[in-house]
Amino acid sequence: MQIEKLKKMTTKQKQIFAAKCFAHFCTEKGIIHNSIDKLIEHLMSIETAEDIVNWEQKGTQLKLVGRGDLIPEKINTLIPQKDRVAFNELLDSTVEVGIVDMYGEETEKPILFLKKCISILEKNNIELPEI
Repeated sequence: MQIEKLKKMTTKQKQIFAAKCFAHFCTEKGIIHNSIDKLIEHLMSIETAEDIVNWEQKGTQLKLVGRGDLIPEKINTLIPQKDRVAFNELLDSTVEVGIVDMYGEETEKPILFLKKCISILEKNNIELPEI
């Protein structure tokens, strides 16, 4: 994957790509839960979000939110023990892509979190989604 192509994306586009990475990981690992679907749907909705503060607030109301919060036990039991660290790191990195620069100046942090998402998929031999 060309990193230059990723760098040219808007933060919203990076968030969408990160959400696709998370979705691919969950699909490939057979981790299926409604809360995961709702998080992915929320992250993808950034594309049409007109009020970014409202978008962020809606995300904090989900059962699965990332950002270091504990994974609900019902979801945690679905994740194979060997995949839990990768799942948690991917979840946190995926969510951070879209919000790390939300209220400040643009930095390199979204691309760094996106690179981490990509790295986790590659380490797990999971094909990257289309850009």
